[in-house]
Parts: sequence; C-alpha cells; structure tokens
Amino acid sequence: MTDQGRPAQESTANTAIVACLGSSSTAGKGQAFNWISELERRECNKRLCFRNFGVGGDFAYNALQRLPIVLACRPERIVVWVGGNEVLAVVSKKVRLFFRISKHLPNEPSPEWFRESLQTIVHRLKAHSWTARWNVPSR
Repeated sequence: MTDQGRPAQESTANTAIVACLGSSSTAGKGQAFNWISELERRECNKRLCFRNFGVGGDFAYNALQRLPIVLACRPERIVVWVGGNEVLAVVSKKVRLFFRISKHLPNEPSPEWFRESLQTIVHRLKAHSWTARWNVPSR
C-alpha cells in the first residue's frame, strides 16, 4: 500500500496518482476495512498509484489541514471521505470531548463546522483546477 510517507511521485503516461484523504475509514487500519488495498488489487486499477492520506479520528477540519501535502503529490484524482467522526461527536458529549482534546480542535464539532470545513476543501480543490464531484448519501 502506498502512503503519505513516500516521496512525491508525479503521474506519468503509465500511472495516475489517486490521493485518498480522510479519517480511519480511509486509513484502513485497525477494524476499518482497507478499501484502498482492495482497489489496488483489482486488475482494472493497475495503472493507478493510490496514496493514503487517511488518519484515524480525523475531522473534515483535520483533512483540510493536510490538503497541501495531498496537492503536493500532484494527484490526477482525489477522493475525500470524511464526516463519520463528526456524527459521533455530535451525538455523544463524551466522544465530543475526547475528540476536542485529542485532535486539538479549535471549534466545537457541529454540522455547521463540518459543512464549512468541507466547503473550504472543495473551494481549495477548485482553486487548483479540480472539478468537485459530489457523492453524498441522501438522507
């Protein structure tokens, strides 16, 4: 599995970098399903080089802080998968306090702060000539 610790590699005619940014659902460690490794194993993805920028416990805010290193690897595609920890923090006061301390969050987790952070990620990607494609589950 490729990861953020490797030197930046640019896309070539034969390979394309896919950067995956998110929390433990992206990191694929512990009990989380490693969907990136699964995609790497598929024959149809052989020309893709997946870079994992997932960090367990992260919020959209934390992913936003890592966006510069994601862009530095010059990916052809970026997958952003965040939001699960925000939901946990909103429904549980104990979890909210844990995340607030352990992740050094500057704001109280809320749906509004999640939306603001995610919108900032999208705006910064667009500023780097990325076209955002939303795949958000319906309510």
